[in-house]
Amino acid sequence: MADTYAAFCNELVLSDRDPKTVKRYQEVLAACRKWLRDRQPDIESAKEFLADLRQRGYRPSSVLLYYHALRQFFEFVTPCRRSFASSVLLVV
Repeated sequence: MADTYAAFCNELVLSDRDPKTVKRYQEVLAACRKWLRDRQPDIESAKEFLADLRQRGYRPSSVLLYYHALRQFFEFVTPCRRSFASSVLLVV
């Protein structure tokens, strides 16, 4: 999975995103990886991660940023583009 994370981060760098956005998305992904510990990332764990952020008092705008970064990651690793966005009901 480390190769997938590295490939996604490389894709972010090559994208037409603002460098600050790239850096923040990489930070979000690192935070999620740390939260997951040894578990593999999947949509269910992403939902749990976002719920945990809300429970810990993260502002809605911050949770939304995490959601967008994770959505980009799952769209990168999942051939079916609808997977993450249509599977997560975002309640901020």
